[in-house]
Amino acid sequence: MPSDSLRVRLGVDRPLILDGPTGSELERRGFRSHETLWTARAAELSPSLLADVHRRYLHAGADLVTANTFRTTAWAARQAGVPMAKARSWLEQSVALAREACAELAEQRWVLGSLAPLADCYRPGDTPPDAILKTEHARTADWLAAAGCDAILVETQGSGREARIAVAAARPSGLPVLVSFVPDSSGRRLLGGDALLGCAQHCLELGAIAVLVNCAHVEVLRLALAELEPLRRQGCPIGAYPNAARMLIEGGEPTWTADEPELAAAALAQAGLDFWQAGARLLGACC
Repeated sequence: MPSDSLRVRLGVDRPLILDGPTGSELERRGFRSHETLWTARAAELSPSLLADVHRRYLHAGADLVTANTFRTTAWAARQAGVPMAKARSWLEQSVALAREACAELAEQRWVLGSLAPLADCYRPGDTPPDAILKTEHARTADWLAAAGCDAILVETQGSGREARIAVAAARPSGLPVLVSFVPDSSGRRLLGGDALLGCAQHCLELGAIAVLVNCAHVEVLRLALAELEPLRRQGCPIGAYPNAARMLIEGGEPTWTADEPELAAAALAQAGLDFWQAGARLLGACC
């Protein structure tokens, strides 16, 4: 099974290349995001564009494609006044497009299903109560497994509480579970204040098979990877997919300072080499 081959591949000492940003790239190419759903509707409204984004990353060398399921959840649908069935349809179409793009290549490729925070990624204080998290993440994980994902990526987690619940909720799906955290500027803690290393260890105990950090500038992720070094020494695959911009929290609100495109591209390329030398084996890019 593809999920079994991914488990084996994670144990091989050579890089697994993640894709780059999907939502940001869709927006760059003209797709209009929804305030609540973001790019969840892309598989229905612009399937050829979404497929082309996946295809370009694959031809650039990506081993892993993350399906456009960041906001294809019943929770997000309710917030937008959309029926749950529509959210599941978007999820299924998104996974299908990613699978079709992977099938065009002769070499093995894998599709990750994105299991993202229910609320705003950069406001972990808005995270819903535990009971809601358990119900919503379990439902989405079941949908991702039924749609044909090879693994579930619990990603962009700024709340340790939600990360732990999401990993636990995804495990019954039977798919491999990877977890990725958003660190604060120290690289040692999550945006919500939880200790990065402690949260990562807990998620491994709950069944995650790899730990990543994402959605922060390369300089922050360098610090975060150093914080995760004890896990790497214990044999846990670690990884990173940085942003091309810096985030600052001012008055509780995130603001972004973008590097010049040429500088950002060079920094991301160098970061991949640096992260590899630091022990990361899953490498890609975020927003």
